[in-house]
Amino acid sequence: MFGFGRVARIAQGVENAFDIVREGRLQATAEFNDVSLSALRHIQLIMDEAAGRGIADDLITAKIAASLERLTGRASPDLKAVLFFLTSDRVH
Repeated sequence: MFGFGRVARIAQGVENAFDIVREGRLQATAEFNDVSLSALRHIQLIMDEAAGRGIADDLITAKIAASLERLTGRASPDLKAVLFFLTSDRVH
């Protein structure tokens, strides 16, 4: 099954981040660029997975979403549990 939810989650996060940069409330730092490029590469992996050419790791999807949330201060409601898990002491 194609990962529409995963693609939408990442694309919406990137779109929000770019909106905040355009508004002047966030600087386009090296970290911002790295996360944006990682998001783009991961979307390609999700599309490759849908075409039967590999597997896109859901944990990476969550980590990218968490990075975007940290940069922008915005999180989607469905990510709250994942963000808690990723930021808990159990994960290194």
